[in-house]
Amino acid sequence: MSRRRIFEVDFMCSDNFCRCSQPAKLLYIYMCLNSDDEGFCSGVMQAMFFAGASDINLQELKDKNLIYEFDSGVACIKHWHVHNLIRADRVKATLYQKEKAMLEVINNVYQWRTNDNQLTTKCQPNDNQMTSNVGQMSAQVKLSKDKISKVIKEEVSEEESGQQVSTPTPEKTTRFIPPSQQDVENYIAEHGYHVDAERFILFYSSKGWMVGKNKMKDWKAAVQTWEKSWKADHPNGTATQTKKPEKESNSTFDIDEFFNLAVAHTRKAGSQ
Repeated sequence: MSRRRIFEVDFMCSDNFCRCSQPAKLLYIYMCLNSDDEGFCSGVMQAMFFAGASDINLQELKDKNLIYEFDSGVACIKHWHVHNLIRADRVKATLYQKEKAMLEVINNVYQWRTNDNQLTTKCQPNDNQMTSNVGQMSAQVKLSKDKISKVIKEEVSEEESGQQVSTPTPEKTTRFIPPSQQDVENYIAEHGYHVDAERFILFYSSKGWMVGKNKMKDWKAAVQTWEKSWKADHPNGTATQTKKPEKESNSTFDIDEFFNLAVAHTRKAGSQ
């Protein structure tokens, strides 16, 4: 799997992209970096965390027609093949074939898959126009490549202008927003918990805010679980403390008294 990601200069300098807010631009870049070889990104939450973006910025990219988002939480970079044309023998197929089946690539741009009969209807020759002349019949039945290309370009321009997209956009779902360290600290202080907010943030950030194989839904519930684990490790309700050194004895050493005792002992030994 190729890990190099390329961005097409003309696209990045286009008016449509430049009108995006700064967090939305960073979110788009991080989503491209997290995408597989076919432009599908399953780490949307992680990209939002690194870009400091929110659901508003994600919706902004969808409104600008730069990404597609599915009910599964997976997103697709619409102009992926404009940025990255990976050799077929080096492409690792995406794991999200169900989402890919909902799209088609036209002129290196992902589009919602529409009714294939529409193109067939436009290209079908009229039987009433056939004549006995074999040369004329062949010209009516077979469309040239230039004519097919013209039909496709017309459909693409109509779809991009929003006049022919018949597939409804996926319904909005409530998306989890990773908390800041300050949010966690405030929640811990409010409930008198003993959880380390910085450790909590670093732990789940490294896992992409996943709980097992599922995305986190409620970070406050996770904090409560950590608090229960802390109480189980500290049944007395306090952290283990190291013993304080004992106070030094207040007794003092009198050298004169010691000397007098030594002299008395020597005299007593001599008299014996």
